Order: sequence, then C-alpha cells, then structure tokens
Amino acid sequence: MAAAYSPDGDGFLLPFSLPDGELIPEVWEQWLTFDPIRMLEQPAHADALRGLELLYLDVGDKDEFALHLGARIFVERLKTLDIPYHYEEFNDGHFGINYRYKVSLERVAKVLAKVPGSAAASP
Repeated sequence: MAAAYSPDGDGFLLPFSLPDGELIPEVWEQWLTFDPIRMLEQPAHADALRGLELLYLDVGDKDEFALHLGARIFVERLKTLDIPYHYEEFNDGHFGINYRYKVSLERVAKVLAKVPGSAAASP
C-alpha cells in the first residue's frame, strides 16, 4: 500500500516509524486521502458512485483484515448519501473464497449485458 499511497522517488514512505511504530502524521494524512469512507465525503466521489449501474460489495464476516468492519461503515455512509448499492456479508474470511465469484460475476454479467456497445450486449 505504501508504494501507492506514499511514493517517494524510487521508494515509499511508511505512515509510522520503524522499529517503534510511532505514527508520522504527515504521511498518515496522505494515506487517509485514499480511505474510501473519507472519499465518500467528497461530492465528486459520491456522485461518481451514484452514476454506477451496479455498486456491489461483499465481504466475509470473519475477514482476517477486519474489512467487514470498514464495509459496514461504508454501507452506512452510502445509505446516508442515498447511493444505491448491493451488499452481502457471507460466513467466511478473506482467503479461499473463489466460490463467491459465482455470486458477484453473475450480477456483473447482468449489468454488462445491458450496456450498449459492450460485447455482452452485441448480438
């Protein structure tokens, strides 16, 4: 993440110092600009999500990175901003969940089939 969130020449900056783990506020603030929940506070990002044909989110309720907690917050913000979405929380973790592709790709395929000019919409 550091390479994407805080590049620094040929390397990157961490939002904390090593080895003590003390937070480096300037770098942490840089990282927070990529926080999806904070990004929703910006009208341009919220409007972009409103313009999607499908906003599909799913996450395991035993996610090893606790992404389900962030997803729950994100979904509550979507509700507040009246942004349509589909959210599913399933009984599993982050890894070995290829079986979820059947659920998500089926929804995505239905949307793509409706898009004019897409390969799926062509006869």
